Amino acid sequence: QTTPAVHVIHDADASVSDIGYAGKDLDLLDLGGLVTWVPPATDGERVIAYAVYLAVDDIGSGRSQISAPDGTLMQPDVRVGINRLLTPPETPRDVFSRFVVYTRSSLVEQTTPVAHTFHDTTSLAQNLYFLDIDVARGDIGGNLSWEPPEDASHVTDYYIYISEDAYGKNQESLGNVSVGVHEFFVPFYTAILNFTHLLIYSSSSLAEMTTPSALGITDSVAEVENITLIDMDLDEDQVGGTITWDPPPDERIVDMYRVCFCENPNGDGKSQVDTDKMPGDRIATFPHNTDVPGMETVAVFITAFGFEQRTPSSTPFIDTITSVSFVGFDDGDLDEDEIGGILQWGAPLPVDMEYLAKYVIYFATSLAGEEKSKRYRAVTPGTNMISVPEGTTFKGYSYLLVYTRSPLAEQTTPLGAFIYDHSGTVKDLTFMDLDLDQDMLGGTLLWTLPADTSAVKAMRVYFSFSAAGEYRVQYGEPLVRTTSQLPLPMGTPLTSEEQVE
Repeated sequence: QTTPAVHVIHDADASVSDIGYAGKDLDLLDLGGLVTWVPPATDGERVIAYAVYLAVDDIGSGRSQISAPDGTLMQPDVRVGINRLLTPPETPRDVFSRFVVYTRSSLVEQTTPVAHTFHDTTSLAQNLYFLDIDVARGDIGGNLSWEPPEDASHVTDYYIYISEDAYGKNQESLGNVSVGVHEFFVPFYTAILNFTHLLIYSSSSLAEMTTPSALGITDSVAEVENITLIDMDLDEDQVGGTITWDPPPDERIVDMYRVCFCENPNGDGKSQVDTDKMPGDRIATFPHNTDVPGMETVAVFITAFGFEQRTPSSTPFIDTITSVSFVGFDDGDLDEDEIGGILQWGAPLPVDMEYLAKYVIYFATSLAGEEKSKRYRAVTPGTNMISVPEGTTFKGYSYLLVYTRSPLAEQTTPLGAFIYDHSGTVKDLTFMDLDLDQDMLGGTLLWTLPADTSAVKAMRVYFSFSAAGEYRVQYGEPLVRTTSQLPLPMGTPLTSEEQVE
């Protein structure tokens, strides 16, 4: 036929427009965020779905459909009416530079996409700065500051970590701040352990960066050295004297020193010595009889930048104990209420005699030194005995005490010896003269022995002019100490003596 049927060809053009991409994965070389578009203005009724790819150019070369983080493909097509697709965070950019969007009909996917060139930027915090003002070794604390990223348009927060390397190995969270805040206070006492870096991750509403900004940790340490305790209190569990130390290499960071006795090197159970000391003042003094039971270390705490370190510099506590090892006294005066003899004592060990200046002797009513007398005698080290003269009265005291003394003070816990008063006085002395001649004696002299004769070496009988033994004359030879009678032969001359002693 010459009249054919006619159908006018309509070349449909159903392409999207105005593709946009809000990149909220803040890492360089990673993509993440919403891809959006405007549906076709014409022939949209033919479109049943959209397909979104990454590509290397505007025509979709080398395209790759967007995958989920685990590698599985996202929904192959986006149904009509939904004009967006979320690119998962950490989507590798690889060599791609465009998002391309294809429309799909019931027959086929279009071959000429619409492209959007994206710009992959990073939002790393810049110029990190941290000064550790916790001056204890192994701890940090202080203000971490930074400058905002060049592109912070999608940043919502900054997250701060401490890590074992610059890439987040075994990292631990310290906290976070909102965008617009560019500093974070790292808490005091933050233990360094194996950590080497402070990290800052920028975060968007989509995800936190996986690549942090990193700053190596420098531990500020202020420690004193050569702590020296000079303890001149010679009693156990008591001290008195001075503590000295050498300052840290840079004393300018020191606000003050605080000196304490502590239960252990960590500074537990601390008890302060003297007042706080300013830089340049490196000696603390404390009175004798300062009680220190249970203390094991002498510690110096440094306050720097207004904060006192948690772990101090310390040295083992050595309590000076200087006491005589024994005291002995044997009374050789046989008169009642009088003593005489040698008081002797054992010297302290040589290692304990550094601060020994004198031995001081007192009478007292108890071994603890109660109601002690005025100082009886003081002697220098090297002398370990004194002579107590015969006829010394002890006035109701019960003990002789030996104290050690340093240049600072006398000890309060002496050693002593009980005063055992040896009395050699016989009792019940009787004599009946059986010689009837004038100026002649004869009979037996009788007496009762003392209760304790251990100190008696011999007995002597005298004639004297009085009961006090004036101008006495010995009769016969000395008697053994157990003798309780002496016969006087008849005709013993009385001469001019009137008393038998």
